[in-house]
Amino acid sequence: MAIVWSDFESGTNGATATTANTGVATILATGGTAVISTVQAKVGTRSVLLTGNSTSAYLYLQDEFIATTQLRASIWMYYSGPPPADNRAIIGFYGDTTRGISVNMMASGRIILRDGAGGGGTNIWYPTDVLATGWYRLSLYATQDATAGTCGAALYNSANALISSSGNLTSKNTGSVAYNSFRFGTKHTVNTDVWTLGFDYAGFDTANGTALLDLPSGAPTTAVTGYSPVAVIDATASSATSGGALSFAISPTTGVVQIATGIWKVPVPVANASAVTYTVTTIESGGGTSTGSYTVNPSAGTSGGEVTLTMVNGSLV
Repeated sequence: MAIVWSDFESGTNGATATTANTGVATILATGGTAVISTVQAKVGTRSVLLTGNSTSAYLYLQDEFIATTQLRASIWMYYSGPPPADNRAIIGFYGDTTRGISVNMMASGRIILRDGAGGGGTNIWYPTDVLATGWYRLSLYATQDATAGTCGAALYNSANALISSSGNLTSKNTGSVAYNSFRFGTKHTVNTDVWTLGFDYAGFDTANGTALLDLPSGAPTTAVTGYSPVAVIDATASSATSGGALSFAISPTTGVVQIATGIWKVPVPVANASAVTYTVTTIESGGGTSTGSYTVNPSAGTSGGEVTLTMVNGSLV
């Protein structure tokens, strides 16, 4: 599989966050400011900093894709306090404007998992940890169903060590509409809360809604200069028909960073650039080879970054 990862490594400190320098499809910042920041970063040297004001409006970024009933996502979040005045979504899965499920923050400084019920949802996971200043990673997954959905969420510390997990939750209201966006920010709905969050290295996967999305094996700590977001192409799900060991090769290699055997971080072309087609070759120890291709589309207005590479009868498909 491959997952869309946005590392926000474009733009100068203090520059307004745009679809071009973040790679996301939509930014609504009428309720505050969304800027590129070099003051704090988790991957590379930049993050996106959202600061709300007292204007009753929105403040969020949003990745968009073809509607799906399964989705998982992960994001680094920088929290410095104070918490919002009321229960507010931090990350969430949406079908157009309809919230399906979200991880929220309470006025107490705790996070909660909220289902798709009306009126902002019902708490279905409520860890007791009060967040202190620092980086945290949030991971969320769900299969969309208004009565029989499954979902789960987890909170990690700055070292990516698990703090708390909901486990797999079943028979939940995970939304009445198929998901077509992953939203993160401080004002998913119109409100006047004045609070700040930073975000970095956001990823989503529309091919799996039943497991937490972890960082890629050997997750990169530096970014590919000049590109945002990035895609991760993972060919390790391939299986040798002869049962032998596999090795892998990718072409072209410009801007490509290998982060583990058979896994590469590749740049996603910026808006208005040409698509790039990567060729991945799986080589069996016995000498057989199979080849698959994957096209990475420009970041703005596309849903590039999703691929499954699997060996079937000696062919990588």
